[in-house]
Amino acid sequence: MKESDRKRLHDLAGGRCTICRMPASEVPLQEAHIVSAKADGPRGDDPLPLNQRDTYENTLLACANCHHGIIDKDVEQWPVARLHAVKAEHERWVRRLNEPVSELSGNVNVRATGGDDVAGFRARRPTLVKPGTNINVDATGVRRVTGVEIGGSDG
Repeated sequence: MKESDRKRLHDLAGGRCTICRMPASEVPLQEAHIVSAKADGPRGDDPLPLNQRDTYENTLLACANCHHGIIDKDVEQWPVARLHAVKAEHERWVRRLNEPVSELSGNVNVRATGGDDVAGFRARRPTLVKPGTNINVDATGVRRVTGVEIGGSDG
């Protein structure tokens, strides 16, 4: 795979398994072919030419369990069209995670592990926190959590 395709794949997947969404910090991720690079592999009978199989368009990031234990183990349940749709939805989900937030309401759950000082929630831009908003922080192994910081500096 070209290095530009590899970078695009990892960036757009947000460093998470496309299927179960586990982060790379918790499970190693693999570049999984949607249509196998080999004609005799999973979904390898697809008409996609062999020279177009090692590209961004034909790969997704997956943990070993999802790659070999789910999508390649049951190709009938995971056909090419479904894998492309799951990949597209996962990339939309990652984009939404990175969109700026201007208003909070309901429940906000923050998970932070390790480190000395962790801000449970930090908003760099003006953010309206509506009355009744619950911000729950799970800070396992953290020395101190500052809770909520709105309008803090970047560094």
